[in-house]
Amino acid sequence: MPATSPTIWRSAIRFRGRAPAPSPRSLLSQTIRGRTAALELGRRDADARVRDDCERWLTL
Repeated sequence: MPATSPTIWRSAIRFRGRAPAPSPRSLLSQTIRGRTAALELGRRDADARVRDDCERWLTL
């Protein structure tokens, strides 16, 4: 997924190459999305570890 949308690039061209500063709200929502994705990945890793441990114990 690109960091910026095509609309931002179109408007950046209008501002002579300078992209408009992102609003604090959009920065916050990007941060929240990133942290949520990281938490989800961590949760999946933890689930996989538990599953591996269970399978290991069941095969003993």
